[in-house]
Amino acid sequence: MSRSSKNGGVALFFLVIFLAWLSLPSWAQTKSGALSLAQVKSLLGEWQGSDHDLDHEAIRHLSQVPKFAEVKVFFGTWCEDSQREVPRLLKVLSDLGESPFSVKFFQVDKDKKEPAQLLAANDIVFLPTFVVSRRGKEVGRIVERSPRSLEVDLTLLLDGKTAGLVSSSEQVIWHYLSDREKKTYN
Repeated sequence: MSRSSKNGGVALFFLVIFLAWLSLPSWAQTKSGALSLAQVKSLLGEWQGSDHDLDHEAIRHLSQVPKFAEVKVFFGTWCEDSQREVPRLLKVLSDLGESPFSVKFFQVDKDKKEPAQLLAANDIVFLPTFVVSRRGKEVGRIVERSPRSLEVDLTLLLDGKTAGLVSSSEQVIWHYLSDREKKTYN
């Protein structure tokens, strides 16, 4: 085989790889970072239901929370807790229709290193983490798994009836308690 045919074969190979990469949805091209609701829906597939029904009373209250609230959702497609909670949030948002609060999604890589600046700025250690803010100030976060249900705890945080860390994971709670002690005493 001549040198020019070898180079042509290599060039063709890289061209095919590049064209395949271009045909991927944008969320698949970037392994981490901000995603639109449509990208998250396509990424996670259709809502498959849950072993627990949604709390429709909480969803009704969510539809009435004060304006100027935001929920930042940090998740990993590889994370079992994210696979459970993010589709549940998508179902809640679907049932809400028009949401009075904004939701921003951030996909985190498997090493939990990217998107580095966002992870550091939001103190993200565990996934999923739902950072709840009102008027630009964080009021609380739901981490890994909600003790009641995602929609109930979101309502409580967005309504101002609770604040701070919300989680049913002992590991998460101990992490944030020990982190707070380090910041308080050092």
